Amino acid sequence: MPTEDTLVERSIALTEKWQRASNKIKSKRQIEFDEKVAKMVRNPVNKVFLTELIDQSFRPSEAKRAADQLAYLLNKYEKVDLFDSFESLLIELFHKAGRHVPRVSVPAVVSRIRQETSDVILDGETEALIKHIKRRQKEKVGVNVNVIGEALLGEEEASKRMETYEQTLAIPQVNYISIKISTIYSQLSSLAFDDTVDTLVERLTRLFRSAKTNSYTDESGERRAKFINLDMEEYRDLALTVVAFKRTLDREEFKDFQAGIVLQAYLPDSPAWQKDLTEWAQERVQKGGAPIKLRLVKGANMDMEQTEASSKGWPQAPYHEKLDTDANYKRMLHYAMTPERSSCVRLGIASHNLFELAHAYLLATDKGVLEHVVFEMLEGMADATARIIHEAGMPILLYAPVAEKKHFTHAIAYYVRRLDENTSPQNFLTHSFKLEPGDKDWNFLAEQFRSAYRRMGKVRSGPYRLQDRNDESQRSIKSTLDIDRFVAESDTDWTLAPNREWARSIVEKWRGLPGGEVKEIPVSVGDRYVFDDLDTKEVIDLSQYEQKIPIARYALASEALIDEALEVAAEDRSGWAAMTHEERHRILSSAAQEIRLARGDLIGVAAAEVGKLFTETDTEVSETVDFAEFYPMAMGRFVERPNLEFTGKGVGVVVPPWNFPIAIPAGGVLASLAAGNNTILKPSPQSTCCGWVICEALWKAGVPREALQFLPCRNDPEATRLVTSDKTSFVIFTGSTKTALSILNGRPRLPIYAETGGKNAMVVSGLSDRDKAIADIAQSAFGNTGQKCSATSLVMLHRSLYEDPSFKAAMIDAAKSLPVGYAWDFRSKLGPLANPVGGPLEHAINHLENGEEWALQPQVSPTNPHLLTPGILWNVSQKSYCYRNELFGPVVGVMPYDDLNEAIRLVNETDYGLTAGLHSLDEREIKKWQESIRAGNLYINRGTTGAIVLRQPFGGMAKSAIGAGIKVGGWNYPLEFANVREVGLPKRRTANDPLLSKFEFLMESYPEEIDEQVQKRLQAAFESSLYEYDRVFSKIEDYFKVRGEANQSRYLKMHDILVRIEESDSTFSVFSRLFNAILSETALCISLSDTISEELKDWYGQHTPELKASLVVEEQSALCGRVASVDRMRFASPSSVSDELYEAAAKKGVYIAADPPLVDGRLELILYFREQSVSHAYHRYGNLGQHQLNPHAEDVLSPGSLPEEVYRRSESEEEDS
Repeated sequence: MPTEDTLVERSIALTEKWQRASNKIKSKRQIEFDEKVAKMVRNPVNKVFLTELIDQSFRPSEAKRAADQLAYLLNKYEKVDLFDSFESLLIELFHKAGRHVPRVSVPAVVSRIRQETSDVILDGETEALIKHIKRRQKEKVGVNVNVIGEALLGEEEASKRMETYEQTLAIPQVNYISIKISTIYSQLSSLAFDDTVDTLVERLTRLFRSAKTNSYTDESGERRAKFINLDMEEYRDLALTVVAFKRTLDREEFKDFQAGIVLQAYLPDSPAWQKDLTEWAQERVQKGGAPIKLRLVKGANMDMEQTEASSKGWPQAPYHEKLDTDANYKRMLHYAMTPERSSCVRLGIASHNLFELAHAYLLATDKGVLEHVVFEMLEGMADATARIIHEAGMPILLYAPVAEKKHFTHAIAYYVRRLDENTSPQNFLTHSFKLEPGDKDWNFLAEQFRSAYRRMGKVRSGPYRLQDRNDESQRSIKSTLDIDRFVAESDTDWTLAPNREWARSIVEKWRGLPGGEVKEIPVSVGDRYVFDDLDTKEVIDLSQYEQKIPIARYALASEALIDEALEVAAEDRSGWAAMTHEERHRILSSAAQEIRLARGDLIGVAAAEVGKLFTETDTEVSETVDFAEFYPMAMGRFVERPNLEFTGKGVGVVVPPWNFPIAIPAGGVLASLAAGNNTILKPSPQSTCCGWVICEALWKAGVPREALQFLPCRNDPEATRLVTSDKTSFVIFTGSTKTALSILNGRPRLPIYAETGGKNAMVVSGLSDRDKAIADIAQSAFGNTGQKCSATSLVMLHRSLYEDPSFKAAMIDAAKSLPVGYAWDFRSKLGPLANPVGGPLEHAINHLENGEEWALQPQVSPTNPHLLTPGILWNVSQKSYCYRNELFGPVVGVMPYDDLNEAIRLVNETDYGLTAGLHSLDEREIKKWQESIRAGNLYINRGTTGAIVLRQPFGGMAKSAIGAGIKVGGWNYPLEFANVREVGLPKRRTANDPLLSKFEFLMESYPEEIDEQVQKRLQAAFESSLYEYDRVFSKIEDYFKVRGEANQSRYLKMHDILVRIEESDSTFSVFSRLFNAILSETALCISLSDTISEELKDWYGQHTPELKASLVVEEQSALCGRVASVDRMRFASPSSVSDELYEAAAKKGVYIAADPPLVDGRLELILYFREQSVSHAYHRYGNLGQHQLNPHAEDVLSPGSLPEEVYRRSESEEEDS
C-alpha cells in the first residue's frame, strides 16, 4: 500500500498532468471568462462594480429608473478595466444615446448581463433546460438541476415551490435535482425543532414519492427513481436537514429509495454528522435498504456565516483558516473511502480544486472504491477540467442552477457567491485561470495542498458553538469593572440541542397547571415584605388563557406604604448613595451575572404573565445584562474625571410598560442605581411578576432592598401620589405620550425622562431588494405581535411596488404564514396581545376610511380576545386614522409614494420620531434619506426593531420623547440621573481656535467687570468645549464594527436654541451658554429679560450681529406662547424659570434645559445637541462590496443637522399635545 507521503506527491503529479491537458483544450469562451476573472483578481474594484451592476440593474421595473442607476454606476466606476472592446463600445453608446432611450437601452444591457452569466446560471425555461441536458447527455455528463425561484417568504410560495419541484421531476430528461429545506418550508425554526422536522418529513415524502413516480431508464436499461439531493447553505439548517433526511428515508416506503445529502467541510461539526450518517446508512443497508449518497463540499456561505457570527456575538461556525477546511475535507474523504462505508454511503466529490480531485481519485483507486465515487463541479466554471477528468474514466455530475427570466433577480445571491469563490486569495479557482505547472501560483497551491494534508490529523473536530444555557454558572465572564471594556451579551443559540432542552425545562417550570401553586408577590418596602391585609390582583397564565389558570397574586401598595417607601429612599437608609462608584459597579456587575443565571426564569415569567415568546424575551434578557454591565461602566468614564464629583439626584421612580417586561424596567432601575440613586420600581399591572423576578435577581446580587423597593399599585391615587411627591427626584417613564404629559402636568418641575410612542415608517424604494424588504417588514411589523414601540406600523412603497400585484401577494403571504399562538408552543411566531383587542387597534380594525381596504384582514380569535392574526391595511393616506395613531398590534398600513422627497415628508409629518426604516440599494437615496428623516433611530436595509445597547442607543424625537432626549443604552444616559459638582478645571482642552479670540474681545467690551477667577473659569470652559466638540460632538462613532453593518452614533445640532438671560444670571452663565450655542452652529436667539439694565441691552444690541444671532427683549411670560416653536430653551438655573413657563412647557411636553452651566464641555455640550443612531446593513449576501476595499466607505454621514422643515412641530402635534 502506498505511503501517505507518496500519495501526496502522486496527487500533485496527477494534478500537473490534468492541468496541462486542461490548458490545451480551453474554449475561447472559457479563456474570455478566465481573463475577466483575472481582471477582478488584479483589480478588486472590478468585482465590486460587477457585483453592484448585477445586483442593481435588474431591480427597478421602470426602464428610466434602471437607466439612471446604470449611468450612476458607470460614472462611479469609470476607471474599471473589466470590459472587452465590444462591451466598451456598448457602454459608450449608452452614455451618448442609450440613457435617453431607456426602453431600448436597458433591455439590451440586461440581456447582455444575462448572456454573460448564462454559463453559470442556466435558462430555466423548460425547452432551454431540456436542450442543455440533452447536450450534456451526449457528452455522458450528468446534470444536477437546482431550480432558483422567488425567495420563500410564506407558505403560499412554499406550495408553489413544491409544485415547481414536482414539475421539474416530471420532465423526462431531468433525473437529478437539488433542494434545500429553506425552499420548501417558510417557517423553519430551530427552537420548534421537532415540529419543524415533522413538517419537513411530510414535504420531503411528497417529493420523494414524485421522484419514484417519475422514474427514468438509465444507460443500462434499468428503471430508476429520480435522484433528490438535499443541499444546505446556512449552519442553522444543518441539524434540521440531517434529521429530516434520515427520518424521511426511515419510512418503509423509501427503503429502496436512494437520496443524497450535502455536508460542508468548512464546518468542524461535519465529521461527527458524517459518522452519524454513515453508521445510520450501514444499519439501513444491513436491513436491506438502499445506500445513500454524501455530496462533500467545502462550503460557499462563509461570508454570511461570518456576518451572522459578528452580529450575534456567537463564535463563527466554520473554520477560521482555509487550511483547516482543506484538511477537514481530506479527513472526511479518508473516513468515507473504505469498502464497508462507501458501499453504504456513496460519495460525490464536489470541488474545482484539481489537487483535491487528483487526491480523491488516487485514494479511491488505492482503496478499491472508485465505483462508488462521482466527481461534481459547477456548470460553467471549469468545463475543460471536467472534460479531462471525464476522459480519465470518472463520472461527472454538473451542479446546474437554473432560473427563468422572471426569477433572475433571485439568482443574484448565487452569482455573487461564485464571484467571491473565483476571487478569494486562497481559493484554487482564483489561481487556476492562467495556472501553469511550475509557476508561482502553482507552487503556492501545491504547498498549500501538502500543508493541509499534514494538518489532517490535527484539525479541530467538533463545533465552535458550544453555548449551553443549562449551566450558565460555568461561564468564565469578566465584568466591565475588571476589563473596562463593554462586550454585548449574546442571545441564545437555538440551533444547539442543549439550549432546546433548556427551553423545554422552562415550560415545565413556568407553565401553569390547574390546581398548581399560585405564587404570592408582596410589596417590598424598606427591608420588609408586605402582603397580608393589602388588596391583591390575580394573574392568569396568558399562554393558557382559555383555561384561566392562576399563577400568581400580587399585593397592591397603599398610600401609606408609598409614603413609607419614599421616606426610606429619601433617607438613604441602605447607604447606596454614600457608596463609592466602584462599590456600586461591583454590585451591579454581580447583578449582571445573576440576570444571566435567571435567564430561564425571566423567559418563563414573561411567557406566563404577558404571553411573550421565548425568542422575544431572550433578547430582552441579553439587553438587561448589557444594561447592568454598561451603565456603571459608562458612569465610571465620567466619575474618573478629576475635576468632577457625582452624586445621585436622590429618589428615582421607574414606571415601565408591559411590552418589554424585562429590559425596560430593569434598564431604568439599573441606570438609576448606577448613578447612585435609591430607586423605586412601580411595575406595569400587566407585568408585575416580571418586575418581581428582576428585583429578586438584583437583591440576590447585593443591591440593598432599601435601595431598590418594589411598589405595585393602582394608577390612581397611589401611582399619582408616587410620581408627584416632592420626595421623588425624577421619573423614568416609558409609555404613551398622553400618560407622560399627564405626569408632567401633575408636577411641571418634575424631571421626567420619557420614551413615548412611535408611528414608525419603512420606506421601500423601487430599487430595493424586494424579498429582504418584505421579510424585514414582516419581522418589524409583526414581531412581538406588533407591540413594540419601535415596530414598523406604516410601509411606504414606491408606486412601482405598490402597483405590483406580485409584491402585494408576497407581503400578504409572508404575513398570513406567521403562526399565531401561545408562548408554550414553540411554533408560534406571534403570541397573544397583553391586552384584549380594544382602543385604537379595535377602531382601526372596524373602521375603514378614505378608500382603505384590507389586503389581509386581521382576525380576532373567537375564544380569546388576546389572539389577533396579522393585518395589512392598503391605501392608507395622511387623512387616515392609521397614519397618525399608534395601534400597538399586528396591523400595518401601506401607502404609495412617487418620489423620495414625498416619502420623507410623509415620514416626518406623522408627528412622531422614534424609528424609521429604508430599503434601497441606491446609495444616493440612502444618503438623502438619512440626512432628512426626523427620528432617533434610523435603519437601512434591515428591520426597525432590535436596538442593542451602545450598538444602537435608543430614543426618539418630537412626540416620541419627553425630557432631555438622551438615548437609552448610550454613554450619556446615566448622567441624567446624577448631580455633578465641579471641584477643579478640566484638563482636556483646546487652546487654539478663532472662536476664542472672538469671545475674548466680547468679554473685554462687556459693560460689567469680569473678575479674574470668572475669566479663568470661562477660558477653561471655552477650551474644554472646543476639545470635546472636536473629539466627541463632531464625530461619528461605530463602537462595535459589526461585519457588514455600520452602526453609527452621531450628534445632530438643534435647529435653534433660545438662550434666556435674566438680570440675576452670572457672567459665567451668560458667556458659557452663548459660546456653546455658537460652537454648536445652531441658530441662536438671545432672549433678554426686560428688567436688564439699558447699558447691557445696548451691549447685546451692538454685538448680537457678530454672533449671527437674533435678539428679543421680552418678559419671560412671552415665552409661554412659543415654548413649542423652539428646539431648546437654555436657562441659567431652575430658579430662573417661572412656574408659568414650566406649566406651559409641561402642556406641550417641552424640555427646558435649566441646570447651571458647567465648565466641563463634555457634560455641558450635551444640552446643545440631539443624538441619532443609524444602523445600515450594507452587506449583500455577506459580500462587503466597496466596504471590503475601504472599511470606512459607509461613513457617508455627517454630524450636521436635519433640514429646517424637519424640526418644526406640526400644528396637529400642538393640538394633540
